[in-house]
Amino acid sequence: MIKGKEELKKYYNKEKIVETYESKRFHDTYKKLQHKVELDIINKYVSTFKKPKLLEIAVGTGRVARDMKAKGIGVDTSENMLKTAKKNAPGWEFIKMDVMNLKFKEKKDIVVSLRLIRHFNKADRKKAYRNIHDILSKKSIFIFDMPTGRHNRVLQLIDLFKNQDKIYEADMSLKDIRKELKESGFDIIKVYNTKYEGLLFRSMCIMNDLFNGFYTLLKRKMERNMNKLNIASNMLLIVKPKW
Repeated sequence: MIKGKEELKKYYNKEKIVETYESKRFHDTYKKLQHKVELDIINKYVSTFKKPKLLEIAVGTGRVARDMKAKGIGVDTSENMLKTAKKNAPGWEFIKMDVMNLKFKEKKDIVVSLRLIRHFNKADRKKAYRNIHDILSKKSIFIFDMPTGRHNRVLQLIDLFKNQDKIYEADMSLKDIRKELKESGFDIIKVYNTKYEGLLFRSMCIMNDLFNGFYTLLKRKMERNMNKLNIASNMLLIVKPKW
């Protein structure tokens, strides 16, 4: 189990992890759909600003930055991730920086951070929230994701056979997330279900991996379930700072 800030930094700076990051985590239909749905939601909010001052924290390989409808600054603690991001997302500025030590003079309109906050314990999450809050203006938004801990047991058994490192994730209910955010100076604007765990749905994703032809149908299914938080195993949260 990879756990804690320092272990995460070392893990995500390994060349092998960087080289295989997208091919291992976003190669199949199911993960591609999640990526596309998240990206569509992010771009929807990015488009509400004329020329947004945009920041992505834990930019990784640039898989989200390269398809955003605006250019911005991408930060990460991994030098190897940043090298890859520079190739994948031209036009962006990349800086080696930690969410625990953000240093920006200019306030940001939008801060996006995926696959990061979920790996922190409560104390570190609260510190990250405070640091992000400090670089936001009154009309800014913060977009991030969190797992809910709601899983299909059959699918969990199948996932046991996947050759992928286990990384700590803080499964939380929406009620607990809302409370934690409020204590850190944020209000939730909107929450989306970005990971639908239906067994039939996952089976159809596997079928699409083998034979293709179902992608459009599956994407519509994902989009129809975006507001059904009772069946979400992953949520994308849009939040705003309180002043």
